[in-house]
Amino acid sequence: MFKKLFSVALFAIISFGAQAQFVFDEGDVAINTGIGFISADGLIPSFNLSAELGLIPTGDVGVVSIGGELEYKYSKLMGLYYNQLTIGPRAAWHMQMDFLEQTNFDLYAGLGVGLRVYKIYNGVTFNLDSKLGAYISTFIGGRMMLDDNFGVFAELGGGGIAVTKAGIILRL
Repeated sequence: MFKKLFSVALFAIISFGAQAQFVFDEGDVAINTGIGFISADGLIPSFNLSAELGLIPTGDVGVVSIGGELEYKYSKLMGLYYNQLTIGPRAAWHMQMDFLEQTNFDLYAGLGVGLRVYKIYNGVTFNLDSKLGAYISTFIGGRMMLDDNFGVFAELGGGGIAVTKAGIILRL
């Protein structure tokens, strides 16, 4: 009897361990918040917030997430005051490669589009210049989950306000 129970338990453990367990999958919801570094007008950081839903499975290679992003930066340089804001949708492909199975890492690449609001105030001439335009951003990134619902992320890309971003992730 003991041998039968042991065999069934061992089979269940092996079967459970053989199933793919990736960090981000279909139906998952994640919220990223962080700070952006390295932008066109200096080293003052930007603040960013993004959210995504794992929506479209791509077979054995990953899942596509759809969500949105918001990034803001205020800076001052030689009497000029800058306010920048970007807002728009974004999509990312979370790659589920064999070496990532059963780990706490998530690698992804994506594309974002949206609106950029840019205001420059000249403190000497008291002139205010506002611009509104579209932007396209591309990015690659990675996450490391520290537990089931909390982790850290880093992204590298272009088109938004900051070239690099880092922060925390909350998975709901």
